[in-house]
Parts: sequence; structure tokens; C-alpha cells
Amino acid sequence: MRNSDVLRFSIIAATVVSVLMTGASADAQAIRSSVDRHAHPEGGFFETQRSSRSINHAQDYARDIYRYSSVPNVAAPIIKSESQGLGQTIVTAQQQVKVLQDAHKANPSKAESVKKIDQHLAKAAELQKELHAECSKEKVDAKACAMCASKITKELDHAKAEQEAIIREIETEVQHEVEHTQLPGPK
Repeated sequence: MRNSDVLRFSIIAATVVSVLMTGASADAQAIRSSVDRHAHPEGGFFETQRSSRSINHAQDYARDIYRYSSVPNVAAPIIKSESQGLGQTIVTAQQQVKVLQDAHKANPSKAESVKKIDQHLAKAAELQKELHAECSKEKVDAKACAMCASKITKELDHAKAEQEAIIREIETEVQHEVEHTQLPGPK
């Protein structure tokens, strides 16, 4: 191959790469980066993820309290501290669900799911108060704590199921947008 052929091939290859990169940059602008989605969330995705994380943490607390209640000698200070942590986590989840109400108020199905999540968290908060009252006693009734923690876990499981439904709906919407984004054709 002569030098002029190599040069010609290089120019053609550079032109093809340039055309492809122009199309890719236009496509990249249509699909938002994760940094951009976090900086300017649309559709309530980030808020939904945050509230989901809080519900997960509350579920962990409730399950741990349930397991701890089965040990032979439940230490009142430990179970009381765990109950406080559970209460704080439920309150955090409730605050984040209030943000979700604003983010999803325009979508009836998501708004209904958020309402159900709020109701389940409210019931979990009531049960946590009962649990904490039991945990604050000098002689803790481990069986009563286990029963209450089990009820809290069930409420949180229901809230989590609604949360996952919202997340699936958002993911489906995003996937639909990506699939219907037109790639720029050659000009």
C-alpha cells in the first residue's frame, strides 16, 4: 500500500468516525446521565429511590428486633435503642413519602400507590409506639415485642410492595422514552 492510499484511507476513516461521533453525541443528549437525573430529577425517580431505601432500613430494624426478641434474656437498653432507631427510620420514610406526593400528584396510579405507602407507614408508626412503650419497661416482654415487630414488618412489606410498583412504572416509562428516541440519520 502506498503512502497516498494510507493517507486517503485515514481521511475516510476519520470522516466516518466524526459522523458517527456526531450521531452519538446527539443520542447522548437525548438519554440523560445519572448525574443529570440526580441534579434535576424528573418523574420522582430519585425521591422514590430514597424513600425505598428508608423503608428497607425500617424493615431491617423490625426484623432485627423480631430476631432479638427470641433470645433468652432480652436486654431492655438494647431493644429500646433499636426501637428508637426503627421509629426514626419510619419518620424519615414518612417525610420522604410527603415529597413523593408532590412528585407524583399528576399521575393518578402513582398518587394512589403513594397514598397506600403513607397509610402503611402510618400504621407502622403506631405499632412502633406500642413496641417502644413495651421496650421502655424495666422488665421487657420479649414475646410482646416479637409480635409487635412482626406486625410492623408486615406493614412495611406492604409499603415496600407499593414502592416497588412505582419504581417499575417509572422504569417502564424511562425505557419507553429511550426506545422511542429517534437516532439521528445521515444528513
